[in-house]
Amino acid sequence: MRIPVSKNGMVKKEIALASGLPIYDLTIGEPTERTFDDSTRNELSLLNITLDDFEREHFIVGFLKDKNYRGYLPLYSLQIMLHRKF
Repeated sequence: MRIPVSKNGMVKKEIALASGLPIYDLTIGEPTERTFDDSTRNELSLLNITLDDFEREHFIVGFLKDKNYRGYLPLYSLQIMLHRKF
């Protein structure tokens, strides 16, 4: 499924909610069930994994919500990206 990601790397709230993918809300002050495999683009870049535009929009597995974010931050599967890239 294609999920449009803005130039700042975020997804609009309405689109994230309509996707049916998990949303990990960091604003409620409780632990999330986010797994180690769920990675942000920044976390992937620490491993020298970069995503092209197709991967950015088609391989989202969930979202992070934080009070400092304008939208919802997409999460990607580390295992899938490692398999695709190496």
